[in-house]
Amino acid sequence: MIFDRILGALKKADKNSHAEASVNEYHKTEEIRYAKELAKGYHDFLYPAFDSLDRLDEKTARQFAGECKKIVDGKSFDEIRGELLNLRKTMYGYNYSLQHETLDFKQIQNYSGEDYPYILAVGTFHYNGYFREKCVKEIADHPQFLPYAFNLLNDWVTQVRRGAEKSVRKMMTAADIFTVAVIYKEFELMEKKGRYDKTFLSDMRRNAAERIAV
Repeated sequence: MIFDRILGALKKADKNSHAEASVNEYHKTEEIRYAKELAKGYHDFLYPAFDSLDRLDEKTARQFAGECKKIVDGKSFDEIRGELLNLRKTMYGYNYSLQHETLDFKQIQNYSGEDYPYILAVGTFHYNGYFREKCVKEIADHPQFLPYAFNLLNDWVTQVRRGAEKSVRKMMTAADIFTVAVIYKEFELMEKKGRYDKTFLSDMRRNAAERIAV
């Protein structure tokens, strides 16, 4: 009797294991589909497509980066922020499966080429804290995207805020005066929030003012 129960339990576990594998395979297939839809310009698929970054071939990765560039280019930061936050809201409840902390950003950079920073810029608005943290750290080498790092100074995840502070400090010295001017008007908005480091923000505001006054 006891052996029958054990055998039954094993069969049930095996069946559940196969079912789980099928579900995982389905999600992987869907994520690749989302990436291809994004590459066609259907931006509603933006955030689910990020889940496929560890499995994209070079061609699709370049198309992915190109679509991120289209979202960013030719718009004010306020417009971009509104669009990306709205896109994120449409995906609430989506079953994300990628462990973002394991992503190989060096490979993503190699695949996506010169448009790589646009993936990082859009990624700073991603739902996943690990991904936002990695993106805001990586984007430090691209000072023209300073507003994206600055925007995360009030992020609800402490590690993201700390990463944003390091990037903003580095980017502030390298960014051109026009980029610094874009974030200067963001200081007042940031000061109305509650999670940022007040000392750091005051220091950066003084820095920005000095850069603009030169």
